[in-house]
Amino acid sequence: MGLRKRCRKIRTIVICGSGAGQFQREITVTTNYEVSAVLGCWAVDHAYTGSISGDEVSISGVYTLYVWYSYDEYTKTEVVSQQVHYIEKVPLDYWDPECSSTSFPVKASVIVQPDCTESEFSGNKIQVSVDYKYDVELSEKDTLCVYVCDDCQEGRT
Repeated sequence: MGLRKRCRKIRTIVICGSGAGQFQREITVTTNYEVSAVLGCWAVDHAYTGSISGDEVSISGVYTLYVWYSYDEYTKTEVVSQQVHYIEKVPLDYWDPECSSTSFPVKASVIVQPDCTESEFSGNKIQVSVDYKYDVELSEKDTLCVYVCDDCQEGRT
């Protein structure tokens, strides 16, 4: 008795392009007083979106930078905040030319949230280094066709 085969369609999402980018941004914060020491620094309330732009993904984002510092010869402290807007370009390391879409959904994922890594001060200016990292993927829906056997036995196709 011969095997009866039929085709089954499977809808899936395929990755058409991907990339990663690591960024460092220098931000200068102006304080109300001459700085004695930087006591702490935080980047919080991070929000971002990604969009395709040629052969790269453009990431637009914003976060709030808080800097805690001492002044008046280390006798008083204050916290200053500054909202930081940015646009970063993530190059695509992989691109599948078989993808047919002209408009891809962009999935941008933060691998390293904005993090204050260094600070320096002079007078009433504090310069802060902020590092962050993204992975991006472009995808589209596709259909795979597979043969399904009604009476398959191991080792037979």
